[in-house]
Amino acid sequence: MKYILFLLSICFATPTTAQVLKPMSLPEDALFKEQIKASPNLKVINDTLYVCGSNGLYCKDMMNNGNWELMGFKGYPVLDFVKNNNIILAALYNNTVGDACLVLRSEDNGKTCKNVTTEEMHVEPTYPNCPYSLVQNPANPSSLHLTTTYDVYRSANTGGTWKKINTEWLYQKKYVYNPQDTTELLYYGRNTSQEGVVATSLSNRWVVPHGDNFILSVIINPYHPNLRYLSCMGYVYKSIDGGKSWYLVFEDTCSFPHLEFCQSNSDIIFLVKQDTSFLEGHEHPWWYIYASEDAGETWTPIVSYQASSSMSMHIWDILSYRESLYVLTSDDLFELELSDMLGIAFCEKEPNAKVGTYDLQGRRVTSTLQGGIYIRDGKKYVQFDKR
Repeated sequence: MKYILFLLSICFATPTTAQVLKPMSLPEDALFKEQIKASPNLKVINDTLYVCGSNGLYCKDMMNNGNWELMGFKGYPVLDFVKNNNIILAALYNNTVGDACLVLRSEDNGKTCKNVTTEEMHVEPTYPNCPYSLVQNPANPSSLHLTTTYDVYRSANTGGTWKKINTEWLYQKKYVYNPQDTTELLYYGRNTSQEGVVATSLSNRWVVPHGDNFILSVIINPYHPNLRYLSCMGYVYKSIDGGKSWYLVFEDTCSFPHLEFCQSNSDIIFLVKQDTSFLEGHEHPWWYIYASEDAGETWTPIVSYQASSSMSMHIWDILSYRESLYVLTSDDLFELELSDMLGIAFCEKEPNAKVGTYDLQGRRVTSTLQGGIYIRDGKKYVQFDKR
């Protein structure tokens, strides 16, 4: 077998039940095998699954169970990409000082491409200038932000031209849009004092939940954007007031590199936990995937596994699509079917934010309210107890 065998155990209500992650047989030359400072991404666009690979951008038609296809950018290590009709922009992994190719642009859906890295991006620093994220405005697909090791660049024409923007300097910076108000753009990472920070474009407010760590992942509830989550080394935090304050919901002596909402039910959240022994060069690192079914208040392990002795496995990204969780690793892309483990088999995806009733802790309310304060249709209400 081309991929490494793992010891897999899934934690259910009955501990004797077990399930194996299903390999999706991603082409061998698509895999990032070694540890890198950035992570290649997974995306689904119009029921097509895209994988950023070490040899280009790969795709698979999920509705028709199609085969893997090389979409474009053959021979280039793609970390992230955005698509606007037939225009595709790819950010490339770079570990060489002076490399002048950070961004490629295709105008024919990946068939051909050209280097659109600007002279301003091509710097000669002590360390390589590497992209960390390429973010597209969901309300305006022509508007992009590219974050690199040193700077942030903005494009208003899908990468045709770029402008350097001045922001607080952060290391390994990434951007996240508020899905319901794209004038708010969060950026996070680590500042020059080695502190973990989250900032918002709407104000100069900096949030430092745990000062001695940089932030690894930030997600915003797509239907209730005041609910936000962040993870860093050893800690996971939740905010119910749009990031004004945060409180701890999970703590462990591990790293938490990835958070992801369940596509079918945003009350369900997935979290990757990485054993810190991996950071010390341990040959048998343990990885875990946790799930929360109450909007991040409690967490349960659903997957735990240990890499074989021949290689340490890296989890690059996770993605929820329909009733499965997809896990991109250095050995393959795996599918984990969730309907047998979590209560999402009959959940319908909310069509917009004006669906559902929630309490002030972000928990969905299904019973008849007798009194108190709650959120419905995106607005806050006070219900007097009439009993």
